[in-house]
Amino acid sequence: MIGKKWVLVGSVYTEPFSNILAYQPWYLATASEVAAVSSPVVLVKHEIHDQRIIVQFEGYNSPESAQVLTNQCIYVSREQLPSLDDQSYYWTDLIGLSVYDLAGGYLGTIKTLLETGANDVLVVENEQDNKRRLIPFLLEKTIKHVDREHAKLIVDWDPDF
Repeated sequence: MIGKKWVLVGSVYTEPFSNILAYQPWYLATASEVAAVSSPVVLVKHEIHDQRIIVQFEGYNSPESAQVLTNQCIYVSREQLPSLDDQSYYWTDLIGLSVYDLAGGYLGTIKTLLETGANDVLVVENEQDNKRRLIPFLLEKTIKHVDREHAKLIVDWDPDF
């Protein structure tokens, strides 16, 4: 939290990062409470300083009331997002997909993605063998097939890597 009632917005996954301000309203919840998101918050004011966004929300007029927003994630309605072509995906569409290699071996579940500058990287965790794999998201190279309907992704990746 910044100052009296300003809230610092942490990691932002829009390009450019300030585009998050164009998507209104915002819904706030922790990652584990996302299914319980209900009432939107009203953005009253925002400022951008050194590649960081700080905001004020209606109804959060004291440091104590703004403190409850710590570690909340920002969610927006899917309808607000631009449509994508068949070879483009929002990260949220990939998180949770089961990942299989070309031989049909289960590699794990996509937990998150990392932006590295060169390309995005899938963070795949396998609870069965306790392995964590970092797989570059390179369509037609490492990523062979994205099947959102069946919640799975096929990759050209060595399971021992």
